[in-house]
Amino acid sequence: MEMKEKAVQALIKKGWMKFLMNSFLLVIDEVEKHQNGWEKENNKTTISNLTMGLMTLTFIMKRCAAETATEICNAMVAFLIQILDHPVLLTAEADPINFRKKLLAVLDDIAKHEVLRKEISSSQLEQIETVLCKYIESLSSLSSDCQRALYLLGDVDVVNRLPSQKLLNFAPTTESIESGVADCQKTVRRLNSISMETHVWKPWRVYLDFSYMVTMMSPSNFTKCSPTACGDIYAAVVRDGVWYEFVTALYLHVIDALKKFNDGSLKISSLAIRGALTNLYYAIVGIHNGTDFCKDVQILQLTVDHFSEIIIEQLKSPVLLDVLAKDVSETSKENNNFLFGVSISFLTIIHNLTFYFEPCIPTLREKKMMSVARNVREIAYTSFIKTECLLIIAYLIDEGDSKDVMKITDNELSFLIKEVGLSMELERKSGYHPEELIEGLTRIAGIDHNKLKVIEQGALPLLVRSLDADKYNTDHQTAAAKAIWNLAFTDESRQKIIEEEGCLEALHKLQNSENHKVKNAVGGALWQIEGKNKHKQNTVSEELTRNDSKQIMLSYNKLARSEVLKMKERLANLGYKVWIDVEQITAGGSTLEAMSKAVEESSLILIFFSEAYKNSTNCRAEAEYVFEQRRPFLPVQVQPKYVPNGWLGILLGTRYRYCLTKADRYDLEVSSLLLKVQELITGVQQPSLDVIDGPLIESTVEPLLASAPPEKAVNLECVSWTTQQVAEWLGTSDLSNFVKCVREMNGEMLAELALLSQYHKDTFYSMLGQMQGVDISDFLRFSCAAKKLCQQ
Repeated sequence: MEMKEKAVQALIKKGWMKFLMNSFLLVIDEVEKHQNGWEKENNKTTISNLTMGLMTLTFIMKRCAAETATEICNAMVAFLIQILDHPVLLTAEADPINFRKKLLAVLDDIAKHEVLRKEISSSQLEQIETVLCKYIESLSSLSSDCQRALYLLGDVDVVNRLPSQKLLNFAPTTESIESGVADCQKTVRRLNSISMETHVWKPWRVYLDFSYMVTMMSPSNFTKCSPTACGDIYAAVVRDGVWYEFVTALYLHVIDALKKFNDGSLKISSLAIRGALTNLYYAIVGIHNGTDFCKDVQILQLTVDHFSEIIIEQLKSPVLLDVLAKDVSETSKENNNFLFGVSISFLTIIHNLTFYFEPCIPTLREKKMMSVARNVREIAYTSFIKTECLLIIAYLIDEGDSKDVMKITDNELSFLIKEVGLSMELERKSGYHPEELIEGLTRIAGIDHNKLKVIEQGALPLLVRSLDADKYNTDHQTAAAKAIWNLAFTDESRQKIIEEEGCLEALHKLQNSENHKVKNAVGGALWQIEGKNKHKQNTVSEELTRNDSKQIMLSYNKLARSEVLKMKERLANLGYKVWIDVEQITAGGSTLEAMSKAVEESSLILIFFSEAYKNSTNCRAEAEYVFEQRRPFLPVQVQPKYVPNGWLGILLGTRYRYCLTKADRYDLEVSSLLLKVQELITGVQQPSLDVIDGPLIESTVEPLLASAPPEKAVNLECVSWTTQQVAEWLGTSDLSNFVKCVREMNGEMLAELALLSQYHKDTFYSMLGQMQGVDISDFLRFSCAAKKLCQQ
């Protein structure tokens, strides 16, 4: 080899590359002079011989010492640039001996060789990229060869980049997580330092970086690590917000370039646009994956703060809406496939946030995501997109908003129930899993007036089928049991469940399931359907159950866990006995018995409320049992700006709500709450702490109660009703439980009670709390019916 290397060095010094160059140029001139110049045998023979000499030189170059190889490489790259950029080669359609393909193969060989690739200068790289892009645009037959060379040459621009081997052969282990985080952070800094012009016009230079980032954010690659490893890496990478800001800027630049490319105002290669879209897609898929497996609430809040705005705005843009309205499988435009993928990832990020991170819901409502999801669903071509939008809608519906856009429609509900049925077909291989769809259905049924709609549109038989342990997995069974539990909170739907063929039998069959999630969900459903009443019958009298333990129970949703634990510590330090479900054990079955026992034995319950509390079946079961047992309770607000509505709004009424969401008043609110606790436990009134300007408690009373002037009873139409007419009204309003308690009520008395229910809820609840056999669902129905009376 040494002799060959010396021979090559001698050839180079004697001007071998210059000879090859001149020879190629001469034969190309000959080709250009004749109409069928490529077909002439002497031209074909000459080109073939010269190409053979060039390829032999390449073979030797890869085996030479570094100094010789570098010398040959520099000369050969300069040669290739000049030859490939010749107008005859750029425009000729014929090439019977694949001359250009062989030249590109030589370039490919250089690009594959890391040592040689690094010797290509920045100016040479620019020239090569320009030439290859010309070929891609003008000669489709060479497109794949040119693309391969471009992406290999992307490794030339490696400033601050990880080694290629690390980018290409990522295999994380528990031991390598720390270094993986550092590598990702380095890659983010590199990508953020590169100009947007390069990202758009020369995306092949950063392709491996984006490919590495999406790999690092894909849980399927972390099989040799702890279950939280992928989420930990994602959290570490995005925690400073730089990645979100970079991806947002990248999206805006790429989409702007695409628009101009499509209307002809930007002369950019189609490969560059496609490459930029590919990198953008990888970046957004990484965030999509991150919101799916990272449960760090700070990171999810960061996603809402830094990335939800761009998603919502772009889902309103024609660029994405046009793609969503088409059957992308039928389109020949590859760019549409990437845009479709970006659109799906945008929707999935929003869905993940609503599903895993309840605190984001008020923000998404304020940003009009509900309307956006509805609009996308309306124009979407595929049922998958329609379903994804509907799941987002399910989590954003607002019981307290009177606008129709914030409610679920019959058409939407029917579609979702149909999708549940389709998802249960064993041969179906794509789309959402049944448990995901059932969870969305459960969220819709969380609003009481939707419960009967869900049942009437045929959901119950599907839920009963879903309880079949021989056919469906435990996640599916759990979701179905939770849905039935949720539906059972109103009398009418509970009766429908009891009457549904096979429902109770299926629940009882699963109540001793070995899977704790199934067992808890089934236990909750059975408790709500039949167990609570049995428990009441077996419970000793009120005087015996109320003991002198002075126990305080803390009722909360897991999102408020940290605040609740701080309150537990404060109360314990003051000497109180505190009952708290630290391990979230009150999820069903006998554990609900434990909860009920705790309620009965507590002198006071603190309810830490939020929208997540309202939407939790566990929390509702606890709170309603507190109410039914007439236990004293204090509401403690743990979600900023939240106004409780529905069953929770009725339960809390106009009670003071101690607000722990304002930093500047936090200590005062806690002190005031602790004084009230002491007063209720000891029976000794405590001095007020409200010594500063402004209300002590954040006002979260519904606007109607705060602003509406009290009516006079004599102005209501019902004031002249007879006792019989009142009884008939109660019957038609499905308030038969009230008939037993108010047998002698006339129209004047009903009018007064109706006004109390609307404008003096505390007094109203205090009065009704004395009525035996009346529960919270009766209160809800009476309040709704009385509202109509007051509006007549």
